[in-house]
Amino acid sequence: MKKLLLLFFLSFTFYSVLNAQRLDTLSSRYVGPGVLYSDIIARDVPWTIKVLRVNLKNPFISLEAVKAKESYYGYERTSAMAQRRTSPGHFVVGAINADYYDTKNGAITNIQIGKGQIYRGPIVSTLIGFDTNNKPMMDICTLNSFVVSGDSLLKINEVNQTRGSDKLILYNFYMGASTGTNAYGSEVLVTPTTEWLVNDTLKCVVEKVEKNVGNMAIPAGKAVLSGHGIAASFINNNFHVGDTVKLYMGLSTDLKKIKELVGGHPRLVKNGVNYLDEALKRGEPGSSTTTAAPRSIAGISKDSTYLYLVTLDGRQTSSAGAILDDLANLMIRLGLYDAFNLDGGGSTTMVVRNSVMNSPSDGNERSVANCLLVVSSAPKVPETLGKVAFTYNYNKFLIYCAQKLQLSVYANDINDNEAAIDATQLSFSVSPELGTVDSKGLFTASKTPANGYLYLRYKNFSDSSYVSLIPINKLSVTPKTAVIDGSTPVKLTATAYASDLTERTLSISDISWTSLDTSIATVKADGSVLGKNEGKVKIAASFLSNVTDTAEVTVMIGRGTPVVAQMDSLTGWTFAGSYLDLAASKLEVSNDIKSEGAASFKVGFNYAYNTTYNNLVYLNCNIPFYGLPDTVFIDAKSDTSVSSAFLIVVNGQNKSFKIPASSDISGSDKFRTIAFPFKNNIPLNTVALTYPVKLARIVVQPQYNDTRRVAGQKYSGTFYLDNMRLHYPAEVTAVEESGTKMPQGYSLKQNYPNPFNPSTIIEFSIMQEGNTSLKVFDLLGREVAVLLNGRLNAGGHRAVWNASGVPSGIYFYRLQSGNFVETKKMMLVR
Repeated sequence: MKKLLLLFFLSFTFYSVLNAQRLDTLSSRYVGPGVLYSDIIARDVPWTIKVLRVNLKNPFISLEAVKAKESYYGYERTSAMAQRRTSPGHFVVGAINADYYDTKNGAITNIQIGKGQIYRGPIVSTLIGFDTNNKPMMDICTLNSFVVSGDSLLKINEVNQTRGSDKLILYNFYMGASTGTNAYGSEVLVTPTTEWLVNDTLKCVVEKVEKNVGNMAIPAGKAVLSGHGIAASFINNNFHVGDTVKLYMGLSTDLKKIKELVGGHPRLVKNGVNYLDEALKRGEPGSSTTTAAPRSIAGISKDSTYLYLVTLDGRQTSSAGAILDDLANLMIRLGLYDAFNLDGGGSTTMVVRNSVMNSPSDGNERSVANCLLVVSSAPKVPETLGKVAFTYNYNKFLIYCAQKLQLSVYANDINDNEAAIDATQLSFSVSPELGTVDSKGLFTASKTPANGYLYLRYKNFSDSSYVSLIPINKLSVTPKTAVIDGSTPVKLTATAYASDLTERTLSISDISWTSLDTSIATVKADGSVLGKNEGKVKIAASFLSNVTDTAEVTVMIGRGTPVVAQMDSLTGWTFAGSYLDLAASKLEVSNDIKSEGAASFKVGFNYAYNTTYNNLVYLNCNIPFYGLPDTVFIDAKSDTSVSSAFLIVVNGQNKSFKIPASSDISGSDKFRTIAFPFKNNIPLNTVALTYPVKLARIVVQPQYNDTRRVAGQKYSGTFYLDNMRLHYPAEVTAVEESGTKMPQGYSLKQNYPNPFNPSTIIEFSIMQEGNTSLKVFDLLGREVAVLLNGRLNAGGHRAVWNASGVPSGIYFYRLQSGNFVETKKMMLVR
């Protein structure tokens, strides 16, 4: 069971006095000696929060403030800085991005102290720093630094900044290879006799003094004092090679021997109280910000034992971000007695054991200017385990009935270093009513609501987690209505919803499908419905016995190539266009020129050519299509120009689809049949084509490929449309086998009758169940019809091809099933 030390994070559910927001700890585990990582969520907001709690009194733990690229300017990812600072015996267990910076060059806007050396002087903004024993401070500070030579003292005005008149500036490694100063001053190179520290008096040896030279080199571990005017005179009069001088790099805070420090703003919490109003009064940057955003925070416990590093994701559906006032209150609830805001937004990053734990709002980790590292020097003791436990507190997970969940386990050695375990000695078990769990930890929850425990055991270690399953209480079948024929199935899907309205995905085996009239249509276990006879039928999906929903499927078995619009009357049609001169264009009925029937549509068009936009003719209508046609045929002819065409059809969900023509409208001598195959449909939205459909528009782009056209010039012409037909795919029906034996092989028989007009029968046999296709091609190898493309049982079958609407000629039909392929020839004679 869980140790008492973890109860704060694992068992306690927080409730805000102000807003009753609930926080659930999904995971809480030690990732280093005295370093506890917790993954917390507030589902109602929502918030995703990562917390790293560091025991500052652990002897193996130290903190490091790191500047990107170890340079005054520059950017680097927090994870890259953590990896760069990791070495044997010096492992970075955690990291967080730190201060704000100039986005043009990566310069930090505030002070940083790294390994006792100051990056630049502070601004009026909150700082967190640590002495050589990890004792923390949080305050707003000013620079209080000076150098003493003998009995003479001079204030150090700034660090790594431009040297002004009469100013004394200290330059160190952050500045780069040299000071970058001009020759109008004096500079002295000093080396400390002890490590660099802030708020401590350091003895330094003078190694070099230069007058009126400038740009002195800065060797590693050393510093340069550079003076102008009065400060230069001080150097000239008081510094000599070999002298020992006293250097005090100070900040206005009581903490001594500061080694690491980073800044940010504003202060959120002081002495356990929301401090934002006071921060605003003091003019601390960022204190007036009111927008919700991703956040990074650093804080300290009341007794200064613990450092808290916190990230809160934002700008995402899973986590909305926080305004500063809510953030301050949240930090108090998490136990922070003093806290302040670091750079947030896309910069927010938390790294644990070389992995980015939060979800950066940019989609990827951003390069930043500096970060704060938590470093462990604890030796690894892999042979002595300290803990083996579940990675997550599954009681705080939302685990649903019928859900599958891979259980996760972690192991630490006695120093809380990550440790490996022998998976063959790890075992899982579960309360029987809760579900099942396999040897690899895959938990399958019961389909019915239940409570119980998950267990793990590894050698002499064990752990458990209580789980309460959330019931599934609703199914929703889509589409609610569908139209099919006798050969093309429709796939229904059932979406499950839990009692908390969360959408759930169930496996195929969890859903039972039933046709309420199998004489009209049957349904497979995966929700595929196949029509048998014309009519309407309810298809029911059920989870258990009391969670059900239905869809209505209409079976329409279209046959042949019926005329759907004779195109001899304008009733139900309207004329429009895009970038068309409508006053000079016209849709009318032609009684003289036609392909069949009494008349045809005559379209006269006139437009000014535009190289940017397409000139389009629209024939708008509302014509329902029966069943599942695979092709629309329209007879067309034109004057000497060539035009392209496509259809716009709309399905039952009011979604639109573009059906391009397989050939252009051309030829002035006679009508030609133009095909619009549904298989070439282009969704004008994100959904796939479903039936039923209706024709909403015929679109023609006149003279689209005429390269002689000149922009701005007027062009005109005429085309005719007639006799719109629908073509339906051939039916495929199984035939009884002769005898009881299975076929001895694959065979494709000659069609009969042959020659034929307009229908013929093709018989074939397959030896094994499998995907089978039967297709028809013309003499040029172009696909004319797909008679079958699906899975068939072994045995004899036949297909009936109705070739209405197809020109006379020789055609080839090809059977393919598995590795078997055979082709035969047939003749259509009108």
